Order: sequence, then C-alpha cells, then structure tokens
Amino acid sequence: MKLERIVQIHVAALAILGAVLLGMGQRSSLLPLLAVFAAVTSVIFTDLLRWFHLNRFVANVAALLALFFSLNDFFQADMRAQLLAIANLLIYLQIVLFYQRKNPRLYWQLTVLSLLQVVVSAALSVGFEFGLVLMLYAVTAFSTLAVLHVHRESLRVIQFAVRGRALREGSSSDQPAREFAQDRMRSLHRDPIIRPLTSPTRLGRQALGSGLLKQITAIGGSALVFAFVLFFSAPRLDSSSRRNYQVRLTRVVGFNSQVTLSELEPVLESSATVMRVSFRDATSGEPYRVYGEPYFRGALVTEYQFEEGQAHWRQPSGSVLENSFASRIVSSYRLLEDPPVSRGLVRQDIILQPLSEQVLFAIFPVFASPQTPDDVRIHSRTRQLLCQSHPDERSRMEYRYAVITTGMIGGVQLDVTPLSSQMMQLMDPALLDFDAAQMPTIKRIADEIVGQQTAANANRADVARALRDHFLRPGAYNYTLDFSNVRRQRELDPIEDFMAHHRSGHCQYFASALVMMLRSQGIPARMVIGFRGGEYNALGDYYQVLQRHAHAWVEAYLPADEARAQSPPDAHLSPLGGWLRLDPTPGSDIDRGRQLQQSWMDTVDDVLDYASTVWTEYILGLTAKRQRESIYEPVANRTDPETWAGALARLRGMRQQLLRWIQGVSMLLGIVLVIGLATGLAISWRRRRHGSPLGAPPARWQWLRNGAAPAGHRAAQSPRVQFYRRLEAALSRLGLTRGVGQTPRELASQAGGRLAALLPQTAAAQLPSLIVEAFYRVRFGSAEFPEESILAAEAQLGRLEEAVQQCVHTEGGPPRTDLKDRT
Repeated sequence: MKLERIVQIHVAALAILGAVLLGMGQRSSLLPLLAVFAAVTSVIFTDLLRWFHLNRFVANVAALLALFFSLNDFFQADMRAQLLAIANLLIYLQIVLFYQRKNPRLYWQLTVLSLLQVVVSAALSVGFEFGLVLMLYAVTAFSTLAVLHVHRESLRVIQFAVRGRALREGSSSDQPAREFAQDRMRSLHRDPIIRPLTSPTRLGRQALGSGLLKQITAIGGSALVFAFVLFFSAPRLDSSSRRNYQVRLTRVVGFNSQVTLSELEPVLESSATVMRVSFRDATSGEPYRVYGEPYFRGALVTEYQFEEGQAHWRQPSGSVLENSFASRIVSSYRLLEDPPVSRGLVRQDIILQPLSEQVLFAIFPVFASPQTPDDVRIHSRTRQLLCQSHPDERSRMEYRYAVITTGMIGGVQLDVTPLSSQMMQLMDPALLDFDAAQMPTIKRIADEIVGQQTAANANRADVARALRDHFLRPGAYNYTLDFSNVRRQRELDPIEDFMAHHRSGHCQYFASALVMMLRSQGIPARMVIGFRGGEYNALGDYYQVLQRHAHAWVEAYLPADEARAQSPPDAHLSPLGGWLRLDPTPGSDIDRGRQLQQSWMDTVDDVLDYASTVWTEYILGLTAKRQRESIYEPVANRTDPETWAGALARLRGMRQQLLRWIQGVSMLLGIVLVIGLATGLAISWRRRRHGSPLGAPPARWQWLRNGAAPAGHRAAQSPRVQFYRRLEAALSRLGLTRGVGQTPRELASQAGGRLAALLPQTAAAQLPSLIVEAFYRVRFGSAEFPEESILAAEAQLGRLEEAVQQCVHTEGGPPRTDLKDRT
C-alpha cells in the first residue's frame, strides 16, 4: 500500500470519528452521516479512482456559501444554537475539502477541522459513549499525525532529489546554480539523490511497521498517563464542574404526580434511566444485599374526582406539588429526622437523572444521613420526600442524595411503613372518600369478599389482602398498556367501568380499584406512585431503575396493634400505626431468581452501564469538594487516623469496584475471543476446502504489519532474486561495483558500456540491462514472476558470466562470436 493511500485512509478515519462525536453532541445524525459519506466516497472516487474533483474556484464558492448559511444560526442568543452553527459549518467545510485534489496542505486542514469538531462536540456532550469514541479518536489522531509527518518528509526528500538532479544535469549557462548545488552536496558529505531510496509501496509498509507503531504507542501512552495524573491532581473550581446548557430536563414516562384515568391511549414505555440506587449498611458502609423487587415511593395521591367524563387523582390539599414552583416549600415541609437507634439501618445512595419533577424516590421510612443534601425535605403529614430546589437550579448532570431507612430487615423490604410521630393530622378525610352510588359494582364485589373474611374472623390486614388477591386470580383481569381494543362506556366512572365491563388496564387502574374497594369497607387507603424493582447490576452492586419501571400501588392504614402483628419483632414501629403496602397488579410478584439468570447480552449491558456510572462519578462528577475529600485531605491530614481510615475504606471500595469491572471486562473479552476463534476456524476450514479466496496467498496481512513478506513468501522468493547477486558478483570481476546512491539500472548501463568496449562484436552489452529489468519485475512487481521468465533470466546470466570470464582471461584477445547467435 502506498504511503499517500495510508495518509488518505487515516485522515478519512479521523474525520469519521470527529463526525461521530459531533453527532453525539448534536443528537442528530443527518449532517454527521453526510460527512461520513463524503469521507468514504472521496477516498474511493476522488483519491483512488480519480473520477472527479472540485477545482479551486468551485470549492471557494462552496465554502463561502456554507459560511453564509451558518451565520444565520450563529447570531442567535442561545449558546447551544451558536455551537450547533459552528458544528454545521465545520462539516460543510470538511465536505468541500474532501472532494478536492489532495496535497499535504489539504490533509492538514482536514485534520485541524476534525480537531475543531471534537472541541465543539465536547461542549455539547460529555457522556460515557463520548469518552469511548474520544479515546479511539486520540489513538487515531496519534497515528494520523505520524503518517502525515512521514509523508511530508518523503515529499521533501523527493523534491530535493529532483532539484539536485536538475542542477547537476543543467546547462553550462547555469554554472553558478550548479556550483551552489555541488557545494551544498559536499557540505552534506553525500551524493545527490537521483530518485527515492525506496518505492512508495515499501515506504508505506515501513510507515506501518512495528517500530513506528511502538513509538506512537509509547508517546500516546505517556501523554494519556500524564493527562490522567494532571486531571485528578490539578485544583479545580466549583463553578467549572457543570455547564447549564448540556442536559435538558426530561419528563418521566409513566410517572406523574397527578393521575388521569379517562385517557385510553396506548401507554408508551421507555428504557431511559431514571436513577441508580445502591444499598449499604449505614454502620459499616458495606454493600447491603436486597432480595425481591424494592418499591421506591414517590408521589402520594388521595383525592379522586370524576367530573364531565374526566377522572383525576390529585395530591393532598396544601401540597407544594399542587401549587406552582414559585410557592416554594410551605411550612408543612421540614428537614428529615435523625434515624432511631437500631441495628437494621440501611443507607440508600441514589443518583437521580435530571428530571422536571421535585419528587424524590426512596424506600420508606426515610431518615437523615450525613450525605443527605440540605435541600431535601419531607412532608410532615404524608411523609412525601422532595427536593426544595427548583429543577432548573439543580445540577444539570445528576442529583445525588442519600437517606437512611429502617424499612428493610435481612435484605427484605417490610410490608408496613410506620407513621411518623410528627404527623400533624392522623387521618385525612379524603382517605375514606367513596361514592357507593357512583361505583355500585365495586361496592358489591368488596362486600362479598369482606363477608367471607368476616365469617372467618379475619383482621383488617387479612381483609385488605383478600381484596388485593381478587385482582390476582388467574384469568380474572387482563394487564395491558394498549386500549385500542377496549370498549369504554363514557358515561360511567372509569374505575366502575373497569370493574364491571372490560377489566383491562394498567397498574393505575388496578390500584384505583383497590383503593375504592378498601374505602368502601371503611379502611383508609391511598395510591402511591413511584418505581418498582429495576435491573440489578451485579458488577456495580446497584439497581438501575428505568422509566418503564414506573408503577402504582396501594397503601392501607393499619392501627398500631395490627401494624405490630404484621411486622417482625425487631422492626421499627410507631404508636400511631402504619401503612400496609398492597400491589394488586397481576404479575407484580416476579421471581428474583429469574432476574439473576442473565444472558451474555445482559452482562454486556451491565458492563456498559457500570462504565457509564464510573465515567459520570469519577470524571464528570469530580468536583472541587470531592477532589479535596479524596486527594488533598488525606495528604494534608496524614497524621489523622480517622482520615486515613476513611481513605482506606474508599480505596477498598474502589478496589472491589475495580475487581468487578475486571471480571465483567474479562467475561466480555472471553466472549469476543470465542467468537473470533470460531470465525478463524471457519475461515481456515473454508480455505482448506475451497482454497484461498481470489487466489490471495495466506497471511498477506503480515506484509503491511512487518514491511516484508511472511516467512513462507520470503522462502519462495529468495531463489528468484539470487540471480541479481550473481550479476553483481560477475560485474565485480570487471571492477564494477554499485556505488552509494547508484541504482541497479545505472550499474547495468555502466556495465553495458564496459562490455561493449571489451566485446564489441557480441550482444553481451545488452545482457546486464535485461537481467536488471527481470530483477525489477521480481523484486518490485505486484504479480508472480513466471517460471519460464526466471529460466530465461538465468540463461542470460549464464551468457553474461561466460562473457565476463572471457574478458578476464583473454584481456585484449579476440572476442567470442558465438555469443551473438546465442543471444
């Protein structure tokens, strides 16, 4: 492969990676795909086939038009729009340059444009995927700069050689210039180079040789290590850790603080991440194993209204979520209480993605932790957790908070959540709001079930669970997110219509029906909206909660004695009773064992998600505060045992995370290795069965890596070029040796002149040139040299050796005339 072709491929690959990075920041693939198309097609049709190219005038006009169209967006006030305008301009200019006839100046311009694309894309997106592609871009950039440098130096050598030859062979009238060139050559202590010392193909192989790759790897690795150390050790400002224009607030699909049941459109699910939750023992800090699917409580709704065909569940009266964000937090929201003295304290570390909601999610009950932010508040009556700060004022990358709960014992979440002693009001009237005339079917079914439980002397918890089990009977109800086949009776209440007719719905319908059934029996009940379960990441030991895990369930009030009866002996209780969690949605009891049986694709997803978490936490989230806590304080307070103990604990945690990461990566590499081995065996079997495709010799790729043919090819070619060495040996007997900078063709021309003078009546003078031409075809030709041509070259070499032998032994004697006929 020629060196310039290597340069073209490198520059195109660098431009493609820059366009991919720019597409990640733009969140649009149209223009980046256009840049990729231009890079590939220009290499094929403009550089390789030379079918067409843009001349200088057309290219300049196109660049001016691109600048004109991009200025319109650049003068907008929005900074993101200005960055997108610059990004589009870079792609336009890159496309214009691709379709021009290439030279070193254009190669460097394309490289600089690609670097500018990376700078702009870094201002638009800094996700984990961006980091992966950026590392690949860095490796490609090192290689591209190296081959560009080699290409530029090779062109300088060729130009200098051409100038030297022109000066040496110039006319006598140009005597001063020729003398200057000769003085210049003498100062360099070398003869003028008439042509390149090696062919472009061989130079390309040498450019891809192991020596150059080792140097590139060493320089790149040293630069990355230096950048890594500098990144973590250099002091940083708190204000520089976030950029407000990076991430837009997103609304969670499936979660809302208010529920509307009259909408029968299909409910869409999303696999976007909402939060990552890890559980740790609050005392030791060790990871805490959770069994089953955890329920993360979010919003609470108690007030139900059905008016003019519209059915709504709303927040409790006076809740801040019911008012505008400008109202801030009312007096009923206060700081979290300190946790009680208990052995079963579990800390929940939650990383919440940027959302448009103020609601925070956690396993209840919740208490304050040393890592709890100052803007976390809880409602005194409903115990609803939320963030005091407006979403626009929070970090646009993520929101981190930690709370302690007593709602887990032995890794199992308790069914009863105790009421707080700071409740302003024990019972909200809305918790018993039920209209029997509006929902006769619900009342009738509930009475039948409760009548059976009353005959069995069941308590309130048993009655509530019996009402829940009514929805879990196989085939009784149908869970669906698509209401296209549901026949809705608009004049009926949606909950009544659900129970009496179609019996098809999602979790909000099941929870609404159970709440009304409980209220019809005088049991206070409310609906809870949050998230259930999540995808457990064994590599990072956390739950990745997605938007499709949004869920609604029911909480029924139990008096103190019944709450105590439904809780373990060492559970944290309240003298005011507690809330019993009930999930009436079919399919809610998912076997945890099935979730732990992951496929290799699930393992890959875990590795990628954990890598994204590490990227966000230790790269993007490395604030000045975290830097001081992790680096500076342990060094400054090296005499403080507690500081070192905390640092060692963090190091142990990082070591465990690193081991999990290595385990996941090793599994992923093992899968890739098995696939590669299977592919290699299949290709080898096909070659043995059908022969090499297109007649290509095996291990041809080694030519590009080593700069020479593989061992098998060298063994096959070495006898075919021995005749040239025999030629040099024969000519040395005439006193002719190839000088420094002299080509074999020039040596053959000199030998032909000597033989013509010694044997003028024979054709021996033509033999050296014929033999050298045969050597050129063998040494530098791309095709195989036929056997008959080799025999003919060796025959000519034999005749030349006879002529040299005659000249040596019979210097000045009569030449042999039989050589003419034999030639």
